[in-house]
Amino acid sequence: MHIKNRISRLIFDFLIIFSISFIFMYVFVLIFVDAWDSVPLRDINGIFVLSVFITLAGFIMESKSELSKKEMLVRHVIHMLVIVGVVISTAVFMDWISWHKPVLVVLFALAVMLVYIAVMVIDWYRSVGLADSLTQRLRERYKG
Repeated sequence: MHIKNRISRLIFDFLIIFSISFIFMYVFVLIFVDAWDSVPLRDINGIFVLSVFITLAGFIMESKSELSKKEMLVRHVIHMLVIVGVVISTAVFMDWISWHKPVLVVLFALAVMLVYIAVMVIDWYRSVGLADSLTQRLRERYKG
């Protein structure tokens, strides 16, 4: 992949991660913290830093060669664990959650894992749809 494509992909990933993180953090605060005030600028800065680290964690998935299914699965597991670690660390550092409330930490980690799994499932369905579409086009093209 060319450097220009990588940079544009990093910027795109960062913006998506930042937007989704902001929305989830705001909803999490409203539900679990019972704070109906606006989100402080300090928290928005925390989300910015969190988004940068999560975007950089995407390099775990980079490979110069084709990966086997097992290697890809291992990378996904490592990537998910790194992301959960980064999110939990940032949340504790920013005082969004506390180690003194282990149930909240576990719920937070589970929420991050569920979002990660949901994104992977959506990406898989999209990939299957694209592969089916391309296969159909190839069949039509070489059929006649």
